[in-house]
Amino acid sequence: MNPRRVRTFLGAIALLLTAGACTVISDRPLSDPKHARPDPLLVGKWQNTQGKDQSSGSIRFDRHGYGHWDERAADGHWTVGKDNAKFFVTRTANATYLNFTASDPTGQQPATRRKPAFQFMKYQVSADHRKLTFWTPKLAAFRQAVATGQLKGRIERTEIAPKKDGTRDDSLDGVVLQDSPEAIIHFMEAQPTKVVFDELQVLKRID
Repeated sequence: MNPRRVRTFLGAIALLLTAGACTVISDRPLSDPKHARPDPLLVGKWQNTQGKDQSSGSIRFDRHGYGHWDERAADGHWTVGKDNAKFFVTRTANATYLNFTASDPTGQQPATRRKPAFQFMKYQVSADHRKLTFWTPKLAAFRQAVATGQLKGRIERTEIAPKKDGTRDDSLDGVVLQDSPEAIIHFMEAQPTKVVFDELQVLKRID
């Protein structure tokens, strides 16, 4: 996923959920969705700060603790967050994350799997509550963690044409994490953010 090509938050979620094999999937969310609680720092209106796009949107939480993003394009058109893009928050002592239900690297939707798959983003609201930053998992870092046994999981090979020299390009092979939430969180937080995440988007508060 190329963060520079993402203009809106819903666009970012759409890329995250439909990126196919070139992404990080987890068999388990980072926390139990039955205990989902709103993050009041996310509630309100936000606007994109990157590029020429000036789309904005509003984050709200439902009574079950799930968050939704309703997006307003520059032309004033509103797009209401769909159920497959709703999220819930995981809080740790050091960071906050959004969990999404997602398709797995084979392209299967949750309804056709024996159990759902999850994807996640890291986020941070600035100290003055005016800036919201999102990061997505760095595929190469998680692929290496699985390959070296730091995390339990499997690497999903992509079906792509070989390079001109006949060798296979494995840089887009996806990862399915099969470890505990505690182990995944420990891996992510035991090293600097830039090592395991790519910055995706920065929003500013406008309410």
